[in-house]
Amino acid sequence: MIEELFQNDFIVKSAAAGIIVIAGFIIGHFFSKAVGLAMKKFGVSEKFRQKDWPRPEVFIENSIRYIIYALAIIAALTRLGIFRTLFNVAIFTIVAIVVILLVLNFKDLISNAIAKLLYARKDLQPGKNIKVDGISGKIVSVGVTEVKIITDKGNVMILPNAYLLKRTFIVKD
Repeated sequence: MIEELFQNDFIVKSAAAGIIVIAGFIIGHFFSKAVGLAMKKFGVSEKFRQKDWPRPEVFIENSIRYIIYALAIIAALTRLGIFRTLFNVAIFTIVAIVVILLVLNFKDLISNAIAKLLYARKDLQPGKNIKVDGISGKIVSVGVTEVKIITDKGNVMILPNAYLLKRTFIVKD
C-alpha cells in the first residue's frame, strides 16, 4: 500500500512541493529575523533612522521574508510542473492590466485626436474666426488635442477638440 503511494508521481511531487513550501517559510522567517538583528547590532538601523526612516529593520525583514516565500512557492510550482503555465497566465494578466490602464489614462488624448480627425473637414484653420457657446474669437492654432483661440476681449482660450465635437460652432473667414 505504501509502496503504491510512492510510485504515484503526483503524490510524490505534491509531497515534495509541500516540503519545499514549508522549508521556505521556515527559512524565510528565521533568515529575515537574523538580518533584522544584524542590522540592529551593527548600527545600520540607526543610520537609516537618522535619515527619517523609522524602523527600517522591519521593512528589510519583511522584504527578505516575502522574497524567500515567493522563491519557495516558485520552486514548489516548478516541482509540480505547473510554474510555466501559471507564469504565462500571470504575464498575460499583467500585460492586459497595463494595456487597460494605459487606455484609461490616455482616453482624453485619444478622444481629442479622434475629434480632430472628425472635424478636420470643417475648415478649422489658424486665422479664421470661430464662435462657440457664445464666445467669439480668432483661431491661433489647431493641434492634435486642442484649438487655441484669442477671444475678442484678448483672452486666450484653449478648447479640447472633444469639447468642440460636442458643441455647435460656427467658423467664418
